[in-house]
Amino acid sequence: MAKKETTEKAKPAAKTARAAKAPVAETTEAPKLPTGPVELPAYLSNRRTETGRVVSNKMQKTVVVVVERRKQHPIYKKVMKRTVRFMAHDEMGAQEGDTVVIIESRPISANKRWRVIEILAKAEKV
Repeated sequence: MAKKETTEKAKPAAKTARAAKAPVAETTEAPKLPTGPVELPAYLSNRRTETGRVVSNKMQKTVVVVVERRKQHPIYKKVMKRTVRFMAHDEMGAQEGDTVVIIESRPISANKRWRVIEILAKAEKV
């Protein structure tokens, strides 16, 4: 039976004096996320996007967005308003009253299938 040769790599000599680390500036501000126009990659361009208004942001990283559509009645020709509420994943920090763009995504939770990709307009402070 032949013995296997073991080769050990030479470890570099340990440094006795470590370099002094630069002091880290402490910041309490959250990192700024882009709120301007977002250019979507090609693979996301086929997904459905909607523009709506945030009506609730009481959950963590979730907002409720109301999308309003106007549709004409086929017989009576009256213009009717139709509203749909979507729960969307929000990492941009949208507040109530903001106008946002949401995009379809994979299921994130039981009711969330949309993500906020852009904040178009901030709500006016009263």
